[in-house]
Amino acid sequence: SGAQAAEAFRTSPSQFEKFVDNYMMRVAIKGKYIPVGAEPLIAYLQAKLAELKTVRIAVNAVTSSADRNTVREMLRELYG
Repeated sequence: SGAQAAEAFRTSPSQFEKFVDNYMMRVAIKGKYIPVGAEPLIAYLQAKLAELKTVRIAVNAVTSSADRNTVREMLRELYG
């Protein structure tokens, strides 16, 4: 995944940020299924932060009349 991160950074810093956010969400989803420990709580908090970031992106896109495809490119993976 290091090569993918480098490629995302070469594309743009926002693509790198999206890559990191998506990677963190994939790791958090694994913590969701651990029955004992702090992992489910950390996964829940990470999911809430991702939801807030997604809502912020959507609200900013609506206020700036952004194109739908542009908004879809900016959205992150959510807790599934």
